[in-house]
Amino acid sequence: MDDGYLLEHWTGKLAGETTLEHTFTVTEEVNVLGAVTELQTYELTIQTPTGGSFDIGSGTYDHGSSVTVTFTPDPAHAVTEWLGAVSETDPEVSSVTIIMDGPKTIGIVSQPNSKSVIEVPFDSFNGVSTPTQYKGTVQV
Repeated sequence: MDDGYLLEHWTGKLAGETTLEHTFTVTEEVNVLGAVTELQTYELTIQTPTGGSFDIGSGTYDHGSSVTVTFTPDPAHAVTEWLGAVSETDPEVSSVTIIMDGPKTIGIVSQPNSKSVIEVPFDSFNGVSTPTQYKGTVQV
């Protein structure tokens, strides 16, 4: 039976059985029919992050589907860790691909980025910060 399908029940000689494989000796005419359910679908839950956004939301996918999820951090945040049903451990990676073979949950941990651009008043003539003059942006 193809992956993603589920044996519902047998009829005929195997009526009442629910396991997929059976061995028996045929000594007379026998009827055996296996009833299967449709392709299985699974829920992908994407935890709502702070400090950025995913390109897709939670949803339902067919068994065996390949789902690529991309996280884009806000300029003031950096990814520190992927969570849940992902094999990726490198926080620098922005996309992961998940094979849907059951229900999955993923998320991301982000924190304020120490490389954020901060605008402060700066007097380029004497190098001091003044509340009345704005002469540029300082990147720290």
